[in-house]
Amino acid sequence: MKLLQENIGYIYDTISSIFSLNFIIKYNDNSIVRLNELELSNEIKDDEIKMINELNDKNLLKNRDTICYYESKKKLKYMVFSVYDKDVYEGNIILGPYLNYPLQLNITLEEGKQLDKVIPIIKILQEKSIENIINSMMDSGIKDTSVIFVHEEKKDKDAEFYHIKDFNMSIVNIRERYKIENELLHYVSSGDKENAFKVTGHKNLTDINRFPDNPIRNIKNFAITMNTLLRKAVQENNIEPYFLDSISEHFAKKIERENNIDLLSGIFKEMISEYCNLVNDDIAKGYSKLVSNAINYIKLNFKYEIRLSSIAKELFVHPTYLAKKFKEETRKTVSEYINEVRVKEAKIMLKNTEFKVEDIAYYVGYNDKKYFSKTFKKIYNQSPSDYRKYN
Repeated sequence: MKLLQENIGYIYDTISSIFSLNFIIKYNDNSIVRLNELELSNEIKDDEIKMINELNDKNLLKNRDTICYYESKKKLKYMVFSVYDKDVYEGNIILGPYLNYPLQLNITLEEGKQLDKVIPIIKILQEKSIENIINSMMDSGIKDTSVIFVHEEKKDKDAEFYHIKDFNMSIVNIRERYKIENELLHYVSSGDKENAFKVTGHKNLTDINRFPDNPIRNIKNFAITMNTLLRKAVQENNIEPYFLDSISEHFAKKIERENNIDLLSGIFKEMISEYCNLVNDDIAKGYSKLVSNAINYIKLNFKYEIRLSSIAKELFVHPTYLAKKFKEETRKTVSEYINEVRVKEAKIMLKNTEFKVEDIAYYVGYNDKKYFSKTFKKIYNQSPSDYRKYN
């Protein structure tokens, strides 16, 4: 897209009809044009010029596939988009200033009152909406954009610079965090609330220091991400989309409304509880009581030798009738379902433990390593050893 007046005006009019945001157009010849919805002090305007120079010095203005979020020392935020016409850099569209929540830190009371009067509050989910609108209207052709967060440089210090994929941890801690996260998702997708809550107490899961000066935003971002991951984790349990949408939307709104750190942490635990309940809820899955009881029996006893006949005996029903009902409702045979539960557990162990493959096979209910490997490959299209090697 070329930075022509009609193109800029189109984007500005669209965004301004929804959000009261100032636009700064920075051209490739370094000239600047302002489209103001809000009247700002000269001090803030001077700070904006410093911001542009700082981003230019860091070579962040020409990152085609990256959206840059800049935050000043006064907690004012800006969204910075790079504009290209094919492969030619045209300049930047910068939106802001705005706040994610009312100011509370690092400024005087009077400054806070003045800024709250003129600076709009743009919530985190609204930021994503603006991202999508701008990218769509620029027709950049970029499908997967990354995000960079930059804090204004402090005197005698380098800027606090955070990339979306870099949580300011060592490689070891990052790996540990993803391992714990996978365990949590596994327990939630199994409806295992007790073990899921045990995992949430691990420091590496929630100790994300991307924004040390903004703990509220930090926890909100984490909660929003986990809401999405938990939804996807339980999706494979044949749960009706209506129930998933309802819970996911409920928590998305609840996270946005809350600005108390302790209550936000409570929402995270509440999400785990609700998603586990959804997995264990017969109505949500659309299963009859008989099939639900069979599934629960399988999940509790998959490590032992169980067959259709033993499950039917436990539930006081004829094996043929149970097999028919189970296939009708789950679209799988009882033996297929048992294998899926076992192999799913094995997958977690392959990723998160150093146990030998034959030991894992025995642990999840297989006495024959070859049969375990054959079943694993049938479900995941790779052998247990290859899965461990590449994951």
